[in-house]
Amino acid sequence: MQEEVEKEFLALESKPWWMMTWLIRIFTPVFLLTIIVLFLVFPFLLSSNEIVFVILAVLYYPTLIYIGYRIFRKAKKAFAERVTKIVVDHKGLRYYKVNGSTEEILYSQIQGWGLTDVYDIGLHYKAKTQILALRYNDDVVEVDFGKIDPGFTYYARNTRALRRKFIQGIVYFRPDLRVDPFVFYNFYIHPENFQFNARQYWKSILSTAVVMLILGTALAFFMLWLVK
Repeated sequence: MQEEVEKEFLALESKPWWMMTWLIRIFTPVFLLTIIVLFLVFPFLLSSNEIVFVILAVLYYPTLIYIGYRIFRKAKKAFAERVTKIVVDHKGLRYYKVNGSTEEILYSQIQGWGLTDVYDIGLHYKAKTQILALRYNDDVVEVDFGKIDPGFTYYARNTRALRRKFIQGIVYFRPDLRVDPFVFYNFYIHPENFQFNARQYWKSILSTAVVMLILGTALAFFMLWLVK
C-alpha cells in the first residue's frame, strides 16, 4: 500500500515565472538606487549651514558606509548559497543550491511534539507572514517556499502548489503527525483533496474588501463631519 502511494505521489518542482522575475529585476534596482540617493543627500537637506553639515556628515556618512558594508556582505553570502530549485516528492522537501549542496526536510525525520494540546505541524509568524513550522532535528524549522530569490535566480510561480504538495506528503506518509486545521484554512487548501480552495480564497478577499470599504466610508463621513 505504501509503495503504491509513493508511485502515485509524483514529484513537483519549482517553476520560474520569467515575466515577474524580470519586472522585479528591473524595478528593484531603480527603487534601491532612489533610496541610496535619498540617503546620500539627506544631510544636505537637513543642515542649515556648513558647520551643522560637517558635524552631521562626520557622524552620518561613516554609519551609512558601515551599514552598506554589512548589507553587501549579507547579500554576497546569500548569492553564494542561493537556492536554484525546490523539489517536493515522496521523500520530502529539498532545496537545491547553486554551490551544489542540498538542504532537505524528510518526512521520515519530522518529529512530533507528543502533546495532546499542541499540533505537530503548525504556523509561525515571520515579518507579519504565516509560515509552515514543524519540529525537525530537535529544533523548530520554518518551511519557507519562497527561498528562491528572484534577483539571483527567478521568481517561482508555483509556491502555493509546492506547499500543498508538501502538506499532502505529511498527511500521506506521516499519518501519526497532527496538522493544525488552521494550516489548511490559512493557505486555502482543501483538507480532503489538497487542491487550492478558490471559494475560500475569494471569500476572504471579498470579506477584506468589504471591511476596508466600510472603514473607508466611515472615515470619509467622519472627515466631512469635522470639516462642517
